[in-house]
Amino acid sequence: MSPLELLYDYERRVHQRASSFPRHAETGDRWSGIAFRLGEDLMLAPMEQVAEILDPPQCTRVPGTRSWFMGIANVRGSLLPVTDLHGFAHSGRASNARNSRLLVYNKDGVRAGVRVDDVLGLRQFLLEESGNEQTDVHESLQPYIERTFRQGEQVWPVFSLALFADSRAFLQIGKTSGPALEAVAS
Repeated sequence: MSPLELLYDYERRVHQRASSFPRHAETGDRWSGIAFRLGEDLMLAPMEQVAEILDPPQCTRVPGTRSWFMGIANVRGSLLPVTDLHGFAHSGRASNARNSRLLVYNKDGVRAGVRVDDVLGLRQFLLEESGNEQTDVHESLQPYIERTFRQGEQVWPVFSLALFADSRAFLQIGKTSGPALEAVAS
């Protein structure tokens, strides 16, 4: 057989075997998210809201900001504001997790890094596993939980980076307002 005939034969066999695989409609609609840990809580971030996952970069502190705002990092030549989500949830008490990672959110001109205690990988759920169950997630994070998924006994809250990045609590990183903060900003 010529190389071209071999390729045609290979393509024919692939199509024959692929016909036995289930079609997308047969497998059901799926939702994908990045699983992460924050203290003892396990949560998910919607896959479409996570631009990348990084080791936490070195940050330059910004005077007059809340303790959970880690500062500004230079990531491949672009400045990235970095927030410690554990510190945000627990009044500034940052976790010292060795496996901490940065989830980078980048949408509509808003770019931000959110430090979490650990990233556990990609998780997929059937949409029928979705619900709005109550969770034990810290009350300061509750406004950013957009839904839950259940697999067996495990309930996974979905933490919306988009809701968090648009929130007043996230955007007001200054400890105080007034002349002292304005002087630092100028």
